[in-house]
Amino acid sequence: MKNEQFYNLASEYYDEMISFKSALERKQKLFSKVVTGKMKAAADLGCGTGIDSIALDGLGLKVTAFDPSDKMISKAKTNAGLARVNINFNNYSIHNIPHKFDNQFELVVSLGNTFANIAREGFQDSLQKCYDILGREGVLIIHILNYHKIIREKNRIVNITQEGINILFAFMILVKKKLFSTY
Repeated sequence: MKNEQFYNLASEYYDEMISFKSALERKQKLFSKVVTGKMKAAADLGCGTGIDSIALDGLGLKVTAFDPSDKMISKAKTNAGLARVNINFNNYSIHNIPHKFDNQFELVVSLGNTFANIAREGFQDSLQKCYDILGREGVLIIHILNYHKIIREKNRIVNITQEGINILFAFMILVKKKLFSTY
């Protein structure tokens, strides 16, 4: 299954899995430590259901968000509407972001392990695209799980979330020397 297909399926329960409301509060606190008065525009790469985009908008930034999953983008647009924020959502993977976005952002974030899902052959191009879309003194923040540590320590459970009576587990499966994440 391709990443886009997996995240299209995951879009239906992703917000519950991450406890969207409480995670949004944590994200805003985190971003408030990074966002400066000089920052006007931010890009959210691998925006998923829009949590980081909404948090950044709440700090006064003009946000442009990107995700290759059309269902995640659809869910993100719904979440942005509910939060009453104006975010420019785009259905692109990182390395396919058009040149019109080059040098447009003071802050680029890619949280939620987006970079771990980039194929090896596209990784360098994706890093280059981050550089391209950043302004001269831009800041890049990337979050990525350490899969080697997960395998070495055999600690496959990555996250447990409880929303009401529902308990969701995020864990890793090692199959034929490939690691897959599932929920």
